[in-house]
Amino acid sequence: MSLKKIVHAPLLAALLCLTTLPVHQAAFAQAASAPAAEAAPAATPAPAAPPAATVPTVTKETIDNPYGLEALWKQGDFVARGTLVIMIIMSMGSWYIIFTKLFEQRKLLKSAKEAGENFWKSGSVKKGMETLDEGSAVITDAPVISAPANLIGIAEKGYGTLKITAKATGGHSSMPPDDLASIALAQAMVAIHANQFDRELRGPGSDMVDVLGAKAGGLTKVAVANQWLFGRSVKNKIAASPSGAAMLHTTIAPTMLQGSPKENVLPQVATGLINYRIAPWNSSADVLARAKSAVGNLPVELSWSKPPREPTPVSSTRSQGWKLVRAAAEAATPGATVTPFLVLAGTDSRSMTGVSQDVYRFAPIHFKTSETGMIHGTNEHMTLPNLERLIKFYAQLMATSAG
Repeated sequence: MSLKKIVHAPLLAALLCLTTLPVHQAAFAQAASAPAAEAAPAATPAPAAPPAATVPTVTKETIDNPYGLEALWKQGDFVARGTLVIMIIMSMGSWYIIFTKLFEQRKLLKSAKEAGENFWKSGSVKKGMETLDEGSAVITDAPVISAPANLIGIAEKGYGTLKITAKATGGHSSMPPDDLASIALAQAMVAIHANQFDRELRGPGSDMVDVLGAKAGGLTKVAVANQWLFGRSVKNKIAASPSGAAMLHTTIAPTMLQGSPKENVLPQVATGLINYRIAPWNSSADVLARAKSAVGNLPVELSWSKPPREPTPVSSTRSQGWKLVRAAAEAATPGATVTPFLVLAGTDSRSMTGVSQDVYRFAPIHFKTSETGMIHGTNEHMTLPNLERLIKFYAQLMATSAG
């Protein structure tokens, strides 16, 4: 090895040591200070300030409605705008009519209530103006005279429905016991129906026969005028038709039956209904007493299905009201006989008996006797000539009554 290499090697090594010495010293000092920093108590940090409240920002999103009134007005042509204006005007008019009608209706209902209260408190209808309702008509082939007659109802029959109830043990039809509810019910209904009320020519029916008999003349007039001798014959003649017979007595009409819900089951309870039309000289008490007498000891119970309605009072044929109705009837059907009449069915006029001294039931509708069955029945109708007669009759009645 040369002397030059021997001298250069140690010098290079010394230079390297001097160059790296500050770096190692700094790292050593940093390592030495770390345990001291860990050993020293940690300083208490200052409390952090609370974060400021964040106020949300509300943004309103506007969406244009392409179908709104604003869009219609801005984008529409004169036709669309004109239509809109017309619709607004019509709407305002409709609301005006609605509120006006509601106000008028309220006033009308108030007036009607006051009028109704005053009416029911009054003793009677204005003098000479008695209540008039439908209920009888013009029979073009009236009995006895076979000619037109104005039948003006001066009274109407009462109404009641009697319920007959029979009870038994029931069971299966293959082993029927002796006590059958259906048999007891049938026996009771047959017994009641067999015990008819006597036919009597009295009251409004008698008044009608007197007028028609006098109109007929001849032997008929003699027979009607001498009922002490020909009374039976006169009653038989009148009773030849169902309507004529109904005028002479209280009628008994079995209408409904109810028993077992199945054909092979014996009913434990069987019921039947009998409808009565009560003559003016009878009462519901008479009807019930007669029915109880008819059933005797049969195992049935009798009761009204609902409270019965008694016959109405008989109105006068001499009052001013009668004269007014009679005059209007004669004007509506010239030449027809005017006679009192007993209404066999029921009318709304019965509700007026408490406030009106007399109640009359008449409408100038022309019927044949055979056509009266359509009333509330098959092919019920109103002809145009009858409608015209009704209009003229009521116009005449109002004009005459007003003086």
